[in-house]
Parts: sequence; structure tokens; C-alpha cells
Amino acid sequence: MSDLATINYQPLANMQRAFAVVFKRSLQESAGKAMLVLSAGVLPILGLIFGSGVGGLILGVMVYFAFLYNRDQKYEKSLWIDFAQVNGWTIDSTTPVEELIPPSMQFGHSRKFSPIIQAQLDQFNCQLFSYNTTVGGGKSSRTYSYAVVRLQLPTSLPHMLLLSQKGTAVLGRDLANRQDVQLEGNFNDYFKLQIEQGQQIDALTVITPDVMQTLVQSNQQEDIEVLGDELYFIMGLSFGQDNPDLSRVQYLVRSAVALSTQVFQSLSLERGPAAATQPNLV
Repeated sequence: MSDLATINYQPLANMQRAFAVVFKRSLQESAGKAMLVLSAGVLPILGLIFGSGVGGLILGVMVYFAFLYNRDQKYEKSLWIDFAQVNGWTIDSTTPVEELIPPSMQFGHSRKFSPIIQAQLDQFNCQLFSYNTTVGGGKSSRTYSYAVVRLQLPTSLPHMLLLSQKGTAVLGRDLANRQDVQLEGNFNDYFKLQIEQGQQIDALTVITPDVMQTLVQSNQQEDIEVLGDELYFIMGLSFGQDNPDLSRVQYLVRSAVALSTQVFQSLSLERGPAAATQPNLV
């Protein structure tokens, strides 16, 4: 069991300078030196020989950056593995990645996952990972990034989306057969709840005023999706030097635990003590 106050986020903090680290290492390694010579010297010279020095230079730049990009992807994956190891967690290599994302995130192409961390956060067994998907192509393409906490509920519930009005995550924000639910008090200023038609009573056994209050207090930029016995906490994410947001992962972890506690308590009150026990994820 991991005490939230002692979680070591340093490996993920290194994500902010991942490309710089990879570039520096490439200048020190024989493979990187060889690729630089090929890209900056051989290809431009061949371009001159065959009548297009500019074309050879452009090709060299593209080859070199493709090399660095591949190295960067491997390095970032290693940082997620380090994050798991320093906190005593394991990597889930058995769950098919197709099962890890909810319907709201099933769009785009060139999908990429970080290693799937099997973490125990407080009393909850869950999976923690990042996920990227790309929309469009060429110069008009755009890649969306997310951090996700996924855990298993003790009972099956209708499909529902709790969408933050301030959230940065780009999701498929409408259920196919949706019903908008009016939330109590001023919660509609912060969140919008969508459910399957006719499932309002079941939804409100989970999205109670206590859950909403906890969400408002802990993380107003987080989206939640429930599908059967799976509960997802979703945060828009973009690591990088210009927009470091490691804090988003920290907020996501803390609020996921606080909200899961409230959800399990709500289910326990509604369906009896057995509903408060979380089964282990397989």
C-alpha cells in the first residue's frame, strides 16, 4: 500500500527534459555519432552528387530527428518503468491495451501507451498510465495526451460521463443514447453529467453530492467515466519544457483516491457492505 505523501514522482519529473537528455546521450554514443555523420554529412553530399544538395540536407534532418524521436520514445517509457520501480509497483504486461481506454477516448490513430503501472494507491488496486492519440495528418495533425487511473468497481453500473467544464482533456464528449442530468446546487457550473437514457437513479447512487463536493475540492479539471464495473479518471496531459504539468499527474492520483473512497462509500450505503470491497484487477 502506497502512502500518497511518500510517492516518488522524480522519474516523471525527468520527462520534462527527456528530449534534451536523449540528444546529449546521442552525441556521446557511437550509434548517435554515426547517425549525425550520416545525416549532416553523407546524405547532403549524396544530394549534391545527384543534383539536390538542399534535398539531401532536408532528408538528413528528417532522418536524424526520426532517430532522436525513436530514442526519445524509448527513454520516456523507461521513465514510467522507473516510476513504478521506485514506488514498489509492477508493470502490467497482460491486459490488452484495447481494454484500457473507455469509449470517450477511442478516436484518432497512431495510439500510444506508456507502460501500464499496476499501482496500489492507498487501499485501491488500480492501473496508471499515459495515452496518446493523433487526429488528422500532415501539418494539420494534432496529438492529444492523457493520464489515466483505471480501477474496478465491485458492481456493474450504467455508462456515464462526468465532464469537467474546466477540463483540458479532449474526449468524445457525448454518449450515443445520452440523457443530461441536472446536478444539485452549483455543481453544473463545474461539471456536466451524461448517462444512458433511463439510468438516472443508478447514476445518482454513484455521483452523489459528497462525490461532487470532493471532486470540486480536489480537482476541477478531471473527467470521470464509468462503464460497467470500470471506473476511469482522466486528465489532459502534456509533458514538455514549455508546458510542464507533472502536477497534473499528482493531482490525478490524489483526487482519484479521494473520489474512489467516496464512490465506494456511496455504493456501500446503497447496496450493502459487500459493495464496498474492491476486487483485484486481473
